[in-house]
Amino acid sequence: MKKFGWSHLLWALAVGLAAGVAIGLHLPRWGLLHARHGGDPTAHMVDRFSRDLKLDAGQRDKLTAILEKTHQRLMGLRKDMGPKFEVIRKKTSREIEKILTPEQVSRFREMEKKCDARRQRHCPMPGEPGPGPGPEKPPR
Repeated sequence: MKKFGWSHLLWALAVGLAAGVAIGLHLPRWGLLHARHGGDPTAHMVDRFSRDLKLDAGQRDKLTAILEKTHQRLMGLRKDMGPKFEVIRKKTSREIEKILTPEQVSRFREMEKKCDARRQRHCPMPGEPGPGPGPEKPPR
């Protein structure tokens, strides 16, 4: 039986954290806001900036254009980085499996499936199906 030491666990957590930060680029947060704004990742930011900065209609339109352009750039970056992320993630998984017992490997693979499903739901790669439109906004 191989030991699964704290250093391996911390290493795996650090890799996961670094990959999440690099790939996420704030999109997971935007993804959580989609439900409140009908699938539009910029609507929340525009609403907040408008309220906090008291933007006029022209400023609001220009802000919307800037944020939409930025969103497209970030999605392009995610699309470019996605395959590289997957290579690193799969290599890391294979390395972790080498230190596990057969029973642990089975459980580890189950954990990975759950993590993959959660990532798919909350932060899909461009071209992948993602969360559907959220509930309608309640009247104020």
